Amino acid sequence: MSETQITLRTANKAAPNGVAAAINACADHKSVQASKDFIAAARALIADPGVQYVSEMHDRIDRLEKELEERDKALQQKAADNEGCLRSFHDDHARHARELAERDDTIESLHLAVDGFQRDIANLSSARDQLLAKCQRVEGSLAAEKAAVRGAEQRASSLEEQISKQLDEIEAHRRDLQKLESHKSTLEVSLKRRKKECAEVTKDLQETAKELKALEDFGTDLHEETVEQTLDRVLTKDKVPRSNSRTAKVMRISAALHILARLVDVYIFQPTYLLTANSGMREILLECAITEPSRESFLRSMLLAFSGDDEEREAAERVDIVTEEMMAYIHDLIAVGRRQEFCMELRQIVGEIQTKWDHVRRLERVVQLTFDPAFPMDFQCESVELWLSRPDGGELGDQVDRLERDEVQRVVLPGMATIEEGEVRQIMPGVALTTAQASSAKEEAAREGTDAAPRTELSRLRATLNPRQPMLFPGGRTRRSISVENSPFLDYSHS
Repeated sequence: MSETQITLRTANKAAPNGVAAAINACADHKSVQASKDFIAAARALIADPGVQYVSEMHDRIDRLEKELEERDKALQQKAADNEGCLRSFHDDHARHARELAERDDTIESLHLAVDGFQRDIANLSSARDQLLAKCQRVEGSLAAEKAAVRGAEQRASSLEEQISKQLDEIEAHRRDLQKLESHKSTLEVSLKRRKKECAEVTKDLQETAKELKALEDFGTDLHEETVEQTLDRVLTKDKVPRSNSRTAKVMRISAALHILARLVDVYIFQPTYLLTANSGMREILLECAITEPSRESFLRSMLLAFSGDDEEREAAERVDIVTEEMMAYIHDLIAVGRRQEFCMELRQIVGEIQTKWDHVRRLERVVQLTFDPAFPMDFQCESVELWLSRPDGGELGDQVDRLERDEVQRVVLPGMATIEEGEVRQIMPGVALTTAQASSAKEEAAREGTDAAPRTELSRLRATLNPRQPMLFPGGRTRRSISVENSPFLDYSHS
């Protein structure tokens, strides 16, 4: 661009409308002078401060318009951007509102959950308090248990010591047991031998019972002269009928059997014959057998160890004494032609009884004969009439028609019992006269008008079997003396 054009442009910008028109006219006329004048005028105008100011203002306005356009464009761009941001904001706002609602619901549910948690916390707090209290109690119990455990440990230690001692004792007992087992075979052999001996004794007793049947001769009919001879002797006071009825015969047999049993009991059934019959040694040994069986067996063996020759001689003499004493009672009841034969048979029976007793008294177990229906407590006996009808005396294992204690008037033949470890066990039943039989005989004798016998006729018989001192049953009970007055042959009625 030429200087003239620049000047004109500047003048056009700075000059008023008239100047601009003049410049334009000058330009149109393309006059050089005019152009020069105009340039000079324009320069002068340009140099004018007002024109410079206006020119600067025009430049500033152009510049501002450009800036305004640029800013409008930027503003429009920003408006568009803001519109997009607003739309994004609205979208975000809606989304945030939805999220806020969801969060409100979540918060509500969380509040409910918190309330539940608070209740659970309260319950847990209460449970914690209870657990703490229980824990305290458990701690107390634990302390007590610990104390008990300590005591148990102490007791356990003491028990261990005791167990150790007991183990030692057990070992000692085991050794003793071995010794006992080694001795067991010997004891079994001894037991078998004793059982065999007991069986032999039982068999001997049965044979003796059969032999005692010989006394049934007292059941024979009495002749008139026999009745006359015995009236004043033994039958009158005893209320024995003089007739030959079965009751009278049973009573005579019972009386004879009982007298023989008492004589044998006093003179034969003794632990030793070196002492008198009323020495009381048998009663002492019997009581010792109940309390100390081993000592009784030892004492009896000591007695039997003395002079055997003297024992045999005394045994033979006692057999003669029993035979003579028995015949003194029953002499008048035996037929004259039968007396000598009966005496020999009686001596043989008593001798066999003594021989068998000699074997029995050497047994380790003591054998006791008892006339007491209360000793032992389970004493068994049968009536003499039933016994007479049996082929033998029978064993305790047989079906014995046992009499009740109140049915027994008097034991005729004693029961036999053994004593083992302080207990009395009956092995043979007794034979007894019943109260019914005694009452029947008493009534029959009363019907016959029997009178009492003179006491002078009994004076010789009263001292025959009367011991010098009473005998004792176990426990210190005094046994009735063996005398004529105590014999059922004289008194069946206990009157």
